[in-house]
Amino acid sequence: MPSIDTDDVEAIVRLVSEHPGSTATELTEHVADAGIDPRRTNRLLQAAVRRDALIESRSTYWVVRDAENEPEGIDG
Repeated sequence: MPSIDTDDVEAIVRLVSEHPGSTATELTEHVADAGIDPRRTNRLLQAAVRRDALIESRSTYWVVRDAENEPEGIDG
């Protein structure tokens, strides 16, 4: 497995932010569309979290939290 590239980690954070509420399957598709091996999605998400990205799983989808710890782009 290739090492984790900072650009790929930044890309996964951007994709989660641009597609709030994406399911795991949808996020994998966005990753593939960005030219990143979709099999690396989980590893990239884990690396982003380790690097203090405010990404979290909300049971069935992924979101980026804002400064108030609220999911960005999700109404509710």
